[in-house]
This record gives sequence, structure tokens and C-alpha cells, in this order.
Amino acid sequence: MPACLRRCAGLGAHLFAPALLSTIAFGPARAADDFSQYAVTPNQKSVAAALDRGQGGATIDALRLELSALAPPEIGGGLVQLGSEIALVLPNVTEADRRALLASFVDRLGPSCLEKGARYEADPLLLEPSVWGRGFYRTDDISETGGGTIGFELHPDKHTCAGLGLNYANTDLALDGLPQSADVESYSIGAYLRRDSRHLFADGAVVASYAKFDTTRQILFAGATAEGDGTATGAGVIAGIGAVLHAGIVTFEPRIGLDYGHNDQHGFTETGAGAADLRIGGEERDALRSNVGTRLHAIFDFGSNQSLMPEFSIAWAHNLIDPAVTLKEQFVAAKNASFRIEGKEPPEDFLLLGVGLSFHPNASDELIVRYDGAWAEDIQADVISGGGKIRW
Repeated sequence: MPACLRRCAGLGAHLFAPALLSTIAFGPARAADDFSQYAVTPNQKSVAAALDRGQGGATIDALRLELSALAPPEIGGGLVQLGSEIALVLPNVTEADRRALLASFVDRLGPSCLEKGARYEADPLLLEPSVWGRGFYRTDDISETGGGTIGFELHPDKHTCAGLGLNYANTDLALDGLPQSADVESYSIGAYLRRDSRHLFADGAVVASYAKFDTTRQILFAGATAEGDGTATGAGVIAGIGAVLHAGIVTFEPRIGLDYGHNDQHGFTETGAGAADLRIGGEERDALRSNVGTRLHAIFDFGSNQSLMPEFSIAWAHNLIDPAVTLKEQFVAAKNASFRIEGKEPPEDFLLLGVGLSFHPNASDELIVRYDGAWAEDIQADVISGGGKIRW
């Protein structure tokens, strides 16, 4: 073999032998821009497609390399971390705050508001205005909420109850199995009204709300944390009609109603995670729910203006309009790197139960404790509340 060819052959072996050994030892290298093959869920596929087509500088390339360095079974989990799943849950939190306040208004529009007792009918002074308040704690599988409501109530006559309420709620939210969390503060104002005839009643309430939230999203494979903050506004209304039926000391109030809610979550941009930071679009949605149920209570009068009133309610709620939350997200560090992720479809049907106890120590005051629960497929939410009312 000519000396030149021997030298070339030796050079070729010197250059390509390490690559050959690497291939033998570690297998064929994965392309850093072909993540769709590791995506299983629709959200993973959407994030993977954005990474594959995104155009950016060294920072987005470094993120791709860090993801591609994971073992193949772990890349799917990395894709999930790159999308803001926590942002999908925020509209449900603010909607739950409004619905809970509307439900508390409807609770006030029951026997506690109009006090269908003998002493109420006999004493016109009990029509004086009153101030009420309650504290509450609500929990479900991924969140805990605490807060309080204060209200002012009027009784224009024995058949009408109206009031105003201010509400504050703070929710700590953490996704199960995914390092993403949020803190939500919600402020609401509302009004309520009930009008009774001899055997029928109509009630309704309206609420407007403002919420601010902080989100945290950990990208574990990149050792980075993305943080964001934003706001949301919304409104809700509930209305119903029912009957007032008596059986001995027990009063039944079957009711049918609708509640409607509108939520506008504003877009926001994360910081702190470099190439993994996202620009998250806004989301505007409407929800409509029907509910059918009944409430029953009994008043035990102890004399000396003291009485005790146990109360029980049961209802079935059906979502007529409540689409899954869908958000558009974009890698800040890359062009053409937007994607859409979608939350779970909400359950269509809920069972609602409530148990309460009211005690009147005198003619002017009232103490209240109550439990409310909601059950649906794979979902349970519990609320414990307590408060009181003072009339002057």
C-alpha cells in the first residue's frame, strides 16, 4: 500500500474509531430536535412539536440538549414539566370561589334569613337590619382554601330578605405528581334577594370577583424554576324558584335553579427559568349549571327567645356548559415555539349535601355552623364554615 494511502487509512481510523466505540457502548445518538417520538399524551405531543420546530439561540438549544440527555422513559416526564399545567387549574379555582360565595348567599336566603318561627311572626322588631359574618375552610384533592365573608342584611317586610356581602379567599394549590403550584387570592362582592309568597319563593344572587395569583413551575431536569403572576376577573349569577311545604315542625323547601359564571384569566409571562420560561395566553370562558334539590329544617323553641334550628339539604347539579380549559403557551426564548395544552373535561354531574345548625341565644343574635360537600366522579370537595349574625 502506498505510504500516502497508509497514512490516510491510519488517519481515518484515528478519527472514526472513537465514534464507533461510542456507538457500540452507548447506542445510536438521539437527535436533540426529535422529541415527538417520546410523547404519549396530547399535551406532551404539543410541547414536543413546539420544541422540534422552535427557532432560537444557544439557550433553547441547551434546553433541548438537557432534555435529550435524559433516558428515553424520562423524556415524556420532562415534556410535561415544560408545559404549565398549573395554569390550566387556575380558572377552576376562581370559578369555585364565586360558586361557593353564591351558594353561601343562597344558604342565607333560607330559614336563617326569614326565620319562619313563631317569635318572628309575633315581633316586628325582628325586621331590623343585621350584620353577619362567617369563616370557612374548603379542601379537595389538590387545594386548600380559607377565608371569610361579612354581610349586611335588610328585611323590608316579613316576606322579603336582601343583603350585600364581601368575601376574601386564599387558595394554596399543588398538582399531584408534578412539581407545579400556585397561590390564589380572590376578592368578591355580591348581593342577594329572596321573596316569599304563601307557599312559593324566588331567590337570586349576583357576584363580581377579582383574583391575583402566583405560580411556580419546577423544571427538574434543567435545575430551573419558572415563576409567574397574573390576574383574573369574573362574575356569576344564581337564580331559583321553590316551594315552602310544612309537615309538623319540619319545613321542606324543594328548589330548582340555574347558576351562570363568566371567567376571564389574563395572560402572563414567567421569569427565572431561562429558555424554559413561558408566555401563557389568557383564557375566557362561560359556565352554566342547573341544580335541583330540597332543603329541610325544624325550629325548636326553648322559650326566653332561645331556639335551635337543624338544617339539611341535598341537591343534584348538572353542568350544561363547562368546557375543558385550553391555554396557548409559548417558549419565550424561541420563535415558532407555541403550543396548546388542555385540561381534563369537568364532570357533568355533582351530588351536593349540606348539614347545618343554628342557635339563637336571644332575640337578636344567631350562631351558625355548617358542613357542605360535593361529590362527582374522582372528585370530592368539603367545606366547613361557622359564623354568626347580630341584629340591632
